Amino acid sequence: MCKIVQAIFGGGESSAPPPPPAPVVRETPKADAVADTTAASQKATTEKLATKRRRSALSLLASGAGGDTTQPLTGAPTASAGKPTLGA
Repeated sequence: MCKIVQAIFGGGESSAPPPPPAPVVRETPKADAVADTTAASQKATTEKLATKRRRSALSLLASGAGGDTTQPLTGAPTASAGKPTLGA
């Protein structure tokens, strides 16, 4: 009688098996390496460009002797800032 009561009201052992574990999805090591290399390359390129711009801003030839307008020390107008050539 006990089995009949358990069948009607439930209880006892579960008849359904547990669900299988979810599969782990991971990219291949080659894809991880390519992504890391790309990120490092982009960072290096950005740093190199920033360094080049800073050096160019401090160069008298590149700035036209007008100074770097982004920095207060070299952004002051010079005597030749309004002249098209040095002899004029």
